Amino acid sequence: MDIRLGRAASLYVESRVNLTVPSGAVDGSDSGTRFDVTGQLLGIGLKVHLTAPTPPRIIRLEGPDTLDTGTSVTFAATVNEEAADRPLDYQWDQWDFGDGATATGRTATHAYDRPGRYVVSFSARNRAGTAEASTAVVAEPPPEPPQIATARAAPEPAAAGAAVQFSAAATGGNPIAYEWRFGDGASAEAASPTHTYEAPGTYTARLRVSNPDGDDTRTVTVRVARPAGADTSGAAAAAQNPTDSSGTGPPAVPPADTSVQERWGIVVASMSEVGQAAPVARRYRERLPEPLRVEVRGAESDRGVRRHRVVIGPFEGTEAAQQVLRERAETLPSGAWLLRLE
Repeated sequence: MDIRLGRAASLYVESRVNLTVPSGAVDGSDSGTRFDVTGQLLGIGLKVHLTAPTPPRIIRLEGPDTLDTGTSVTFAATVNEEAADRPLDYQWDQWDFGDGATATGRTATHAYDRPGRYVVSFSARNRAGTAEASTAVVAEPPPEPPQIATARAAPEPAAAGAAVQFSAAATGGNPIAYEWRFGDGASAEAASPTHTYEAPGTYTARLRVSNPDGDDTRTVTVRVARPAGADTSGAAAAAQNPTDSSGTGPPAVPPADTSVQERWGIVVASMSEVGQAAPVARRYRERLPEPLRVEVRGAESDRGVRRHRVVIGPFEGTEAAQQVLRERAETLPSGAWLLRLE
């Protein structure tokens, strides 16, 4: 029987018997008997195996290639535990983490506070030797999608023809892009642009901010009233059917039977610069089907300021223009008005 005490030693217990036939005495005695028996009824001994010690070997080292700063990740090592001599000592060297941190064991969890590229090394030791392996990891800043902190318009309410100051602030990773759509077909790419609404009404301005990590949107409602001292006669009719025969704003609707032979257009935007009006006209040409026409018309306002209006038309009479306003209510801005064309 062989009892294992360890990798290099075992205890054995044995019994031996030897039978010699015929009577040739193997022990030198002359007993005259037919059989000669020699043996050992019980023997106990210690066996020692002299072998070379087995050093550790790192089979695999696992860890992420990239991680976000401030996020804990786990590194793991696989070694030849069954074959290597004991005891084993595992050590993640502090130089390998690169920020002064240390850990022991086959697994280690760590977080990096600063972006950068780091080399993480693992070593396993026993009396027979040392094995080492390393892996690289890149720590990156976490994504910061933008969030709109504030979005305002002033004054509110505003007067038609007066400048409205928009302002916005957003948080998140730079660079942050701002885009305003003012609700009358015009737009601007700035955090704090100014815009002028030519017609009374309620407009929904939409702000969109974006960066490489995402985007955010918010709306601002702008109420635009008639300028102080403006003629308000027929205002109720204009609310139902806005028209403009002078080019200065939407006054009351003329009787339908007097406008049959007149040419009318629908004003969807008005800008001080023709360069601003041209892309708006192009967008409406893409949205509206044939035979509706969209063009930019210039005119002097009552304040002597040159305006460039984006006009849909012409239409023969106000009824035809009003029908398009009703049919295209979802496409046209809420502040669109009718303009008598010369």
